[in-house]
Amino acid sequence: DVYKRQVSTQSTGINSNDELISSIELRMSTLKKVLGSQKLGFIGAGNMCEALVRGLVASGLVSTDRVIVSDPSQERLDLFRKMGCVASGDNNEVVDASSVLVLAVKPQVAEKVLSSLRSRDTSASKLFISIMAGKQLEWMKTHLQQLGEGTRVIRVMPNTPLMVLAGATGILADARASAEDVAACKEFFSLVGEVEVVQDEDLINSVTALSGSGPAYIFHLIEGMVEGGKATGLTEEQAMKLAIQTVIGAGKLAKEQYGKGVGPAQLRQMVTSPGGTTAAALKVMSDNNFLPTVSSAVVAAHLRGRELGKL
Repeated sequence: DVYKRQVSTQSTGINSNDELISSIELRMSTLKKVLGSQKLGFIGAGNMCEALVRGLVASGLVSTDRVIVSDPSQERLDLFRKMGCVASGDNNEVVDASSVLVLAVKPQVAEKVLSSLRSRDTSASKLFISIMAGKQLEWMKTHLQQLGEGTRVIRVMPNTPLMVLAGATGILADARASAEDVAACKEFFSLVGEVEVVQDEDLINSVTALSGSGPAYIFHLIEGMVEGGKATGLTEEQAMKLAIQTVIGAGKLAKEQYGKGVGPAQLRQMVTSPGGTTAAALKVMSDNNFLPTVSSAVVAAHLRGRELGKL
């Protein structure tokens, strides 16, 4: 129930029960068109897969018996069976049972896994949604071509806060994917956070650099804040709790106020009194090129994403 409340209020942004029911019915109509009579499949049953399944099931969009997962880990398969999903050690069982498949394997085993996929019916139309980092659309299409001409691919770049229904996700579809495919994919990931659709591969690198890698930047900031708190006399536990809550609260406030036309620069100025403590802290940040450093870090991640895409 707690999970369901989180989905309805945090991810969907819907306030009333009537609005929630109407939204779910609309999503289910799109989902039903794309899934047809088949299942929603997941190849790879890690933490990201678990978060997506829990979000989908809690929303009412998909019942667990419509979900099938595969993974080499018996422990992970047992977990999904306890949730009510169909679980298998055979990836091709998932392929045959599903019309929509989420590719959630590690990039280093992707070539082996994708090249080994087979379908008993190569005329069947299947949508693959990849959450693998660094694997471009053309690469995936090449390694899935044995499944037939009806194969469509959407590349998705989520981030780890997806696991607590607070993800930020970028979506890029290949030319074969229909508008309904994109709409269904967007709805899947909107249940676990915010979603942006982009139109070319390099912008997925931008998404990766900003929000895909972004949680690490925030965690690093928290580390620095905690060290500062300890240096001024707080215990590590006190500093950690205060720093984490400050980041959560600031993010929530920034999101709420951005919707009202108030940006982060204005919010920063609201906290900063001339000659005060915040001004002293921000001067140190400015003297040490805080903003240019953060911006350069995002650009460096973007360039590295380009390089990895060529490997």
